[in-house]
Amino acid sequence: MASGCADFSGQLKIVWDTQFKKNKKLRLVLCGSVSSWIEENILNSTDFMGRVSLVITLPELPLMYCNLFWGKRSERISTKEKLKILSITGGVPRYLEEINPLESAEKNIVDLCFTQSGLLFNEFDTIFHDIFNKRATIYKKITMSLVNGPRNFSEICHELRIDPNGVITKYLSDLESSGFVRKEYAWQLSSGKITSKSGRYRLSDNYVRFYLKYISTHAEKIKRGIFKLKSIEELPQVESIMGLQFENLILNNLPLLIDILKIAPSSIVQAGPYFQKANSRQKACQIDLLIQTKNTLYVCEVKFRNKIGQEAIDEVKQKIENLKTNKKHSIRPILIYAGELAEVVNDADYFDEIVDLGRFLEAK
Repeated sequence: MASGCADFSGQLKIVWDTQFKKNKKLRLVLCGSVSSWIEENILNSTDFMGRVSLVITLPELPLMYCNLFWGKRSERISTKEKLKILSITGGVPRYLEEINPLESAEKNIVDLCFTQSGLLFNEFDTIFHDIFNKRATIYKKITMSLVNGPRNFSEICHELRIDPNGVITKYLSDLESSGFVRKEYAWQLSSGKITSKSGRYRLSDNYVRFYLKYISTHAEKIKRGIFKLKSIEELPQVESIMGLQFENLILNNLPLLIDILKIAPSSIVQAGPYFQKANSRQKACQIDLLIQTKNTLYVCEVKFRNKIGQEAIDEVKQKIENLKTNKKHSIRPILIYAGELAEVVNDADYFDEIVDLGRFLEAK
């Protein structure tokens, strides 16, 4: 309604003050995918001061509730099958409703994403048009620049060949408030304070990344019925992309991980992806997830591979070696994985905790 009327908020104020508020049983609920419009025109408007009773930001469902969409067959379906689908749908209930528990993960993915009638084949254009209207193209370009990993503001502008300006900042803010993008900040390990307001942006919506990387690139063939896919393992660079997808699942379910690791929430100073720039005194370092408490650094590595072996240990050792820290913190390496764990990983006794991602689905 708001997109069809430039003075929608003004008209709403008039009708509320003259009619609606007289009905003591009436509750008016405003909702929309772009919460920035609601923030600008309702929450931050002096016209509605004192009129708003409750603000709700609806997140994705936690993985343990996503598990329920397989119904009574859930116990018979492997964690790997479920995670393949969740890596694309995330915890969005509307997408999870389309799961057919009678079919394999591969068949569900093909039906949803790679057939012309599939919900997720058409969903991207629908939501971007409905949310962003005539500016959908520029929003799509911004999200496309983040498909292969996080970038800072300057890198995004360079990729788009656009001079850095406030307009792009506004677009990124819209994508952030809509849940498609999340901004991450670097922080000082010594104090826990954020070191820069610029930060980096990453795609936080699993479906959007999968669509841009794989569905849109084959859209014309799919429409003509000549694109055939038996397994997502056939898709190019799928292992690295699935790694990003699974990182998103972990980050969107951080409270569950904190509970599994038995970390007291009150002790947490900072938690999130950690990146350290290289300079004359330190090497570059990028950690999938770093949880910093008052006395401990939990260095979390997220792996989704068919076989996870010695390389997982070597990578984390190198990251910890590059990490510029001080002696007051204990360092605890954590492996969060989906796939088959090689015996060498357990035998090495290197990780303080090894967490099968299936535990997220089973959490109570």
